[in-house]
Amino acid sequence: MSNFKSNTVILGEVPERVTIKANFQVISNKEIVRVVPSCGCTPAKFNKKSLEISYRTGDVPVHLQHYGKSSISKFADVFFSDGTKERVYLQATLIRNENK
Repeated sequence: MSNFKSNTVILGEVPERVTIKANFQVISNKEIVRVVPSCGCTPAKFNKKSLEISYRTGDVPVHLQHYGKSSISKFADVFFSDGTKERVYLQATLIRNENK
């Protein structure tokens, strides 16, 4: 059973050069004690019962520009007071800005 209502937030299509955020609420009786994001580009803010991870979107890479879209998938490992760990995900599709 998950400690969160959902461990994945899918944001759909997002433009380049914006900050996207995903919020997670703990629904179990456990408390968050530590969060380790997948990389430094995905900062996390948390308290005992909630977590927010964010990501600043960049430009669509040149090799993908003819498609105009690029997938984003970021995660963070969440450690709880009872010693357990769960992974949460932020997912989106980056859309190329046409007027660069």
